[in-house]
Amino acid sequence: GFRKPRNGFYGVFRVFEAFFCFFRDQNL
Repeated sequence: GFRKPRNGFYGVFRVFEAFFCFFRDQNL
């Protein structure tokens, strides 16, 4: 399963970073 980090903001940041990289690759 997926472990939830103690800091919720860190988890959201990781998801945002993944989406940002994906979106950037699509633009390229």
